[in-house]
Amino acid sequence: MAPDPDTGGEPEHVGECVDCGRVYPVQSDGDGDFRPIGTSGTCVCGSDTFVALPSE
Repeated sequence: MAPDPDTGGEPEHVGECVDCGRVYPVQSDGDGDFRPIGTSGTCVCGSDTFVALPSE
């Protein structure tokens, strides 16, 4: 069975929700936006906007 593109995959970055600050492993969606892995594509607060945190 193929992975569900809405919920799974390998993390590419660590991202932060711009509304509440929660942190998730995220993937780039190809348009420059980020999608959290393991969710329906949104934060628990309902936001679907994430920014990648700088790597150390």
